[in-house]
Amino acid sequence: MGSDNDRDQAAAAAALRRRAEARSCAERVDQQPPRTESDAQRLVHELEVHQIELEMQNEELHLAQEKLEVSRNTYAELYNFAPVGYFIFDAQGVIREANLTGAQLLGIDRGLLIDRRFADFIADAEGRGIYSEHLAAVLHRQVIQRCELRLTGKDDTVVHGLMQSVTVDTIKSRDGCILSSIVDGTVGKQLADDLQKAHDNLEAIVQERTGELTRANTRLSQQIEERKRTEDALYEAQQVFRVLVENSPDIIARYDRECRRTYVNPTYLKVAKIPRQDLLATAPMELSPLPADSATDLQNLLRRVLDSGVAEAIDAVWSMSDNIDHWYNICAFPEFDRDGRVVSVMTISRDITERKQAEATILQLNEDLEQRVRERTTELERRNRELEQMNKAFVGRELKMVELKERIRELEKGAA
Repeated sequence: MGSDNDRDQAAAAAALRRRAEARSCAERVDQQPPRTESDAQRLVHELEVHQIELEMQNEELHLAQEKLEVSRNTYAELYNFAPVGYFIFDAQGVIREANLTGAQLLGIDRGLLIDRRFADFIADAEGRGIYSEHLAAVLHRQVIQRCELRLTGKDDTVVHGLMQSVTVDTIKSRDGCILSSIVDGTVGKQLADDLQKAHDNLEAIVQERTGELTRANTRLSQQIEERKRTEDALYEAQQVFRVLVENSPDIIARYDRECRRTYVNPTYLKVAKIPRQDLLATAPMELSPLPADSATDLQNLLRRVLDSGVAEAIDAVWSMSDNIDHWYNICAFPEFDRDGRVVSVMTISRDITERKQAEATILQLNEDLEQRVRERTTELERRNRELEQMNKAFVGRELKMVELKERIRELEKGAA
């Protein structure tokens, strides 16, 4: 490539010299000799000025030539030592020129590449087919074409090359040739493969994680549904509990760990005749419709249940506004939190006055019956004593009869 440029420059210089000599001869024919000394001096002056101009132009031409040489050397170095492999092929794919990087890419000396078919350096048949189609497309379309090839490098190593080609039909010196650049994409290909592998692994992890999340979401949905059903059942149970408690004829109350009321049902208010706001947050011994002794017994009952966590019951008297004492059976039930600790106590008090009255009646009847039994027992004991005395009399008479019979038998034996 450099020798062709030198030949072109020499030919251009020779043509310029021939034109200059022809023009000089023509000017000598047309010019007349100076008529006077002043004309001669003026002509000498013009020649001197023209000579200086020529010398200056010559210096400029030398500088331009030096710059061109520096530029040519620079581009030659850039061409040879570029990180990209450059090749010039003919229409049949034969290598006409190559830079150093291209030769290193194929692992062969640059001089040995000339007039070699580039297809010989392609690693597989599929790649050679791609290269053939690439050449045909470049020659037909005359636009930049690109393809990827697997090339055989030094020591039969495989190089992944990225080829880009264009025809140079418009350049007379390269008519019918193809300019190609090949970038070594081996590292990039390896990185792409590693990236693809990482991407595949990530996809697998994402799919696995997605599956786990889907399963977790399914479990969570089931738990939510179960919790919703539980909440619905709890709400229904609370509604049932509220209806039962609010409409129960029994007296129901709840106490915290300080034995203070936190809830009383309407029956409690109806029986106690005390406003709700006065009853809440107070203990039985502070405010209660029960007598003092019964209030003390109730608070002691609450304390025992809070400490033991075991339900207990007592009977207590409740003084009513009708001045009649009513008996109530008070059952205390512990209530636990999720950790199993007793947090409150619920009491259910049921009026057992009729039962107590029945028990009193039964007790009185039992006492009357026992009295009658005692009286009857005393009478029976007296009669038994009389019978024993009569029995003793009968027994004494029988004994005497037996003795008389024995004496009669003895007399009868003596008389015989």
